[in-house]
Amino acid sequence: MRDFLRRKGIDLSPKTYFITALSYMALGLFSSLIIGLIIKTAGEQLQIPFLVGMGGLAQKLMGPAIGVAVAYGLKAPKFVLFASVVTGAAGAELGGPAGSYLAALLRAEF
Repeated sequence: MRDFLRRKGIDLSPKTYFITALSYMALGLFSSLIIGLIIKTAGEQLQIPFLVGMGGLAQKLMGPAIGVAVAYGLKAPKFVLFASVVTGAAGAELGGPAGSYLAALLRAEF
């Protein structure tokens, strides 16, 4: 089993999954949910409906952003990055940010 994982470039270390992957998850979460909230709030305060809509859209794209960020952090191949958009969205729908993280992690590694 270890030989198979080594050939696939999978490193089963706590540092990889608890430090690296979670750090990239935080980047994905920040780049979508928090920036979206800032844009939406600015739109509400300035009474600009376009910004309110774009901020809401950015918040809804939290799952795909986390999925791509985790896959990128784990140095997944390009096709896996695109597939992680879907798995991140599905995971977010079923389990929020943690579900998105787990779905992207499984997709990127297996």
